[in-house]
Amino acid sequence: MKIVVFGATGPTGQRLVLEALNADHVVLAIARTESIAKLLPEIVHHPNFGTVNVSIFSAASMLPFMQDADAVVSCLGVYPSLKWLPFRHLNFYYPSMKAIISAMKQAKVRRLVVMSVWCTEYKKSYPLYAKLFWTYLLGRLTNDFRDMELLIESESAYIDPTIVRPCILTPKSKVDLRGENEKKDDPIDAVEGGFIVPGKKFRQANISRSMVVSFMLKCLVDKKTVGKAYAICRSSQ
Repeated sequence: MKIVVFGATGPTGQRLVLEALNADHVVLAIARTESIAKLLPEIVHHPNFGTVNVSIFSAASMLPFMQDADAVVSCLGVYPSLKWLPFRHLNFYYPSMKAIISAMKQAKVRRLVVMSVWCTEYKKSYPLYAKLFWTYLLGRLTNDFRDMELLIESESAYIDPTIVRPCILTPKSKVDLRGENEKKDDPIDAVEGGFIVPGKKFRQANISRSMVVSFMLKCLVDKKTVGKAYAICRSSQ
């Protein structure tokens, strides 16, 4: 399978690319030129890996590289900033996904797996920490993710999406890109249609990046996950 990956140079994206290459997929990363230097050598020199520098906000720029793709996977992320706070403006996930979907539709690529975040919609039954952390502390980040999710849902007649909502990602190190790979097959709790995994205390609301990308790649090849969203968390059992 040929996969176009967004966010491939980040700590989660690099894990996903590594696992996809190890599974004999062909990967094309859409990345900024200056970010390519962050990639692990085993990624850069892999015969099934390629990269191209185009704007993720321009469907026309991305279209030529979507033409022969089988699927698109997004691990896009932005580093912490004041724009995450409530009442600040963050306009990243929605406009980038709008351009990605436009390019997919023109290239007739349907399969899409996207990493979002916990608690993009808050319900009164959720624990207080969920509201304090994801609604207040992360603020605009969560709102932008929700706008992205609603956009994806509105385009479901033209694409076959799966949305994955992980909680707090570990390890936090930006350089420990191989970290916790041995735990990628550890059990996780996944709630279909959920915005969080109920019954978790705040200290339990975490999951390794390797576990997230393993789940995403399983979803990629599982047709039963099309049109669904999953909140996921490390299993506490």
